[in-house]
Parts: sequence; C-alpha cells; structure tokens
Amino acid sequence: MVNVHASGGRRMMEAAREGLAHYSQRPLLIAVTVLTSLDDDDMSAIGYANRAGDQALRLAELAHGAGVDGIEVAEAVGASMLGVPLF
Repeated sequence: MVNVHASGGRRMMEAAREGLAHYSQRPLLIAVTVLTSLDDDDMSAIGYANRAGDQALRLAELAHGAGVDGIEVAEAVGASMLGVPLF
C-alpha cells in the first residue's frame, strides 16, 4: 500500500497511480485527506478557508477523480462523509 497526500493535487495522484502501474501486483494507492491532528482552527491557521470536514470531502472527491483506490480520513471528519458515494 502506498499513501499520498491528496492536497498534492490531481496530477500528483495520477502520477503516483501511473508510477505503480508497472508492478505485477500493484499496491493499493490511498490518498490522505485532512490530517487527524487538524481541527477547524488549525485549517484556518494554515490558510484553508474550508472547515476540516468540508476540506476532507473536497480532497476525497479530487482523489476519486484521480483514480486512487481509497481515501484515509480522520475519524472526526469521516463521520460527516458517511453515505457520500465516492468509490
């Protein structure tokens, strides 16, 4: 399994996916959305206008569009994504 950070953007995630394609047993590519330690105040302090849950959803949708195999989200924001069909 290989983890990338979804905030690296779509092109970075696509490049990671393409870089793994040559393996006979390709590892899963997982995109991290918002780090577990970040709350809404932290998100604001580092320059994100979105709340942690909103940013996690936005990055999850971006990761899905880039073709990753799954996403990793903090428990605190993951609950807000329940029922959101991504994969």
